[in-house]
Amino acid sequence: MVFAMASISTELGTKYIRHLCRHFNHKVEAVFNECEGRVQFQQGFCLMQQSSDTLCFYCQTENSENMRIIQYILDDHLRRFARTETLDYQWQNGIPENMQPMMAMVEASQL
Repeated sequence: MVFAMASISTELGTKYIRHLCRHFNHKVEAVFNECEGRVQFQQGFCLMQQSSDTLCFYCQTENSENMRIIQYILDDHLRRFARTETLDYQWQNGIPENMQPMMAMVEASQL
């Protein structure tokens, strides 16, 4: 299993989660609420969470190539939806240990 994450400084994370999930839901399964979104891409899974000023993407896939595809999809769409601000972030390999059980629970439930 391959994990990656991105932390994005923004106060508009809830808006981005809503827009991304609504958009992705046209082609893949995506659900969201006020501060969390879950997307089951063909290549893997992404959990989006918003805190007061940070949007986090936590991604899980079977291999590095699939991770690159998911990161590209998220980067491309987020850039399009974030017209009013410039978002500066970097992807990191892995996710915090406390997030791994949550990712496993989500994968087991398949959204």
